[in-house]
Amino acid sequence: SSTSGDRKQFMTMVKFIKAQKGTIALVADKVDRVQRSFKEYPLLDELIQRGKIELHFNTENYVIHKDSASQERLMWSMGVIMAQSYIDSMRDNVKRSIDQKIRLGEWIGRAPIGYLNIKSEKGRGDIIVDEERAPLVVKLFETYATGAHTLSEMTAMAKNWGLKAVNVKNPPTRSYIHALLQNPFYYGFMKIKGQIYEHRYEPLISKELFDQCQTVMKGWHKKPFKYAGKEYIFRGLLTCTTTGRVVTADTKKRTYKNGNTAEWTYLRCWKPDDPKKIQWVREEEVLE
Repeated sequence: SSTSGDRKQFMTMVKFIKAQKGTIALVADKVDRVQRSFKEYPLLDELIQRGKIELHFNTENYVIHKDSASQERLMWSMGVIMAQSYIDSMRDNVKRSIDQKIRLGEWIGRAPIGYLNIKSEKGRGDIIVDEERAPLVVKLFETYATGAHTLSEMTAMAKNWGLKAVNVKNPPTRSYIHALLQNPFYYGFMKIKGQIYEHRYEPLISKELFDQCQTVMKGWHKKPFKYAGKEYIFRGLLTCTTTGRVVTADTKKRTYKNGNTAEWTYLRCWKPDDPKKIQWVREEEVLE
């Protein structure tokens, strides 16, 4: 943990040393096992000057204590500089590697749901389409693009379809579905640190379908959205007084034994913590 974060274990060790009486020997194989930058230098140096700690470095074969000569302290400082240089060099190499992968259109992390991370014959990492989950991801985009369902409904649908990420037991949450529907990876582009780059993997959907989903998500009402050729009158206009969520519309059809058909449009909303508890009302009742 010597290169990032708050170094909780390191600070726990320092706290322990401060609480002890007398001088404590901190033994490490090398300087870079203790610190890889100068940010802890003042803290350790204060403990050394107070006689609370001695730094024993095995490979370098020297000890830093309150009576150390300037030459020994210089060796300690040089050890920290070399450790910092090593980290900076590794960081540069990683950055160059990532930049190269981006230029080649290669994804630098775990593949999103609908794709699988694999190892090629040469041992290189690659990404392929997940034949099991990809159709469900496409179905999710196509269903949401109709504008007839909220994100909560889509989350419930994904659960019923059995859509789960690889090696994940729990079904996706609403926030997960929200992020999925905004991920450009599915139409052929990847988003890295706010920038969009084209990737080399097989897209699952078209850019048009993706844009349609973004339009629905943003609640753009400059033109009517249609579902199965039917224009819903109250789309996006009503909210539930109890939950504050947008009331959605749905059409139910029924075919009787004599061949006649009937069709009803319902407006509906439900409890956020219990999607199965739904309140329905016929559209014509609201119109009246």
